[in-house]
Amino acid sequence: MFADAGPTIATVHLLEGRIPPVVHVDGGTRGRVSLRARGGRVLDDAGIPSAVWETEDGGFRLQLASGRWRAYPGRLRVTAHGTTLELENLLPLEAYAAVVARSELGPGAPRAALAAQAVLARTLVLHGAAHPDGHPCDRAHCMTYG
Repeated sequence: MFADAGPTIATVHLLEGRIPPVVHVDGGTRGRVSLRARGGRVLDDAGIPSAVWETEDGGFRLQLASGRWRAYPGRLRVTAHGTTLELENLLPLEAYAAVVARSELGPGAPRAALAAQAVLARTLVLHGAAHPDGHPCDRAHCMTYG
């Protein structure tokens, strides 16, 4: 028979087209850190460069342009392209579907409507119907996320 490959992971682009030059992250066990891009590398507060900067599973928070902090499930992967950061939220597909269903329909939505919205969210991720790279972003044109 088929071996279970584990949970499917959804990759969501965060702050697509709206990433500031410095990103403030509260990465759980990694604590609060400010990240920036320089020369295609991610630099942390200590100026230590890395090709990829990641939090551990368990959630993280980003400081938005408004100054408010927003929590996300899963983990954060940060890469640099020249002087621009790319932020990706990696989380189990079921967690993504649950966040999208609640975000799209709001509190008090009927259980059947939440289930139908979750099916739509899973389909978007599994069939790459979002962006050319196949991953959705957190903007409303993909689905409301958060």
